Amino acid sequence: GVWMGDVDYTGTLPEMPASVDYKDVMITELNFGAMGQGLSGTLPPSWSSMKQLIDLDLEGTKVSGTLPPEWSGMAKAEALQLKYCDLSGSLPPSWSSMQKLRIVSLSGNHFCGCVPDSWREKDRLDVTIEEWHMGEDCKLANACRPTAAPGTTTTNPPTTTGTPAASSTPSPGSGCEVDGCEVCEGDSAARCARCREGYSLTDEKTCLANHDGGVAAASSGAVAAAAVWAAVLLSVGLVA
Repeated sequence: GVWMGDVDYTGTLPEMPASVDYKDVMITELNFGAMGQGLSGTLPPSWSSMKQLIDLDLEGTKVSGTLPPEWSGMAKAEALQLKYCDLSGSLPPSWSSMQKLRIVSLSGNHFCGCVPDSWREKDRLDVTIEEWHMGEDCKLANACRPTAAPGTTTTNPPTTTGTPAASSTPSPGSGCEVDGCEVCEGDSAARCARCREGYSLTDEKTCLANHDGGVAAASSGAVAAAAVWAAVLLSVGLVA
């Protein structure tokens, strides 16, 4: 497996190289959860190539976008830990085709719609998500809005130019007592699940301000990409 818990890193998840024959790749675990807010970007559909992957942990990172339907190709996946990220959109029914899947943790994101019927009907699948995705009225109360089709741009009347006022809309974590926290953990006001930009989540569930963001950002994904690629190459015997 690839464990990135001790890496000071800012960047995105790497795409998997298309030149590798993945039937011989033996990556069984990828754990990026300890990297927190330094890890962003979207979930690469190309990760569906990792046929031997069993456990994926991205909990508490800043990954965004939607859940790739292509991941249904992860034939041996058992646990997908995606709590307290920045994910959105609907839940792909195709994930129910992962025969060994037992745990899908999705709480603390921005999903819409309901848990698919195919997930509910899957034997021994434990889905962790907010109750409003499970209720009988979730289709009405939490409906996914269709993406607007391109159309003619409407020009609004000119407005007075000035300095924008600060928004008074509270953030999801506005009730938190943790400095720098965006979303608190469960009902606790003293434990943070996701920190604001510029802060990192600590083991004590507090937020630590980043003072070396410029240096860390310079890696721009190189550390995680190198770790994953090295694991791929080692598993197929391309490096000693």
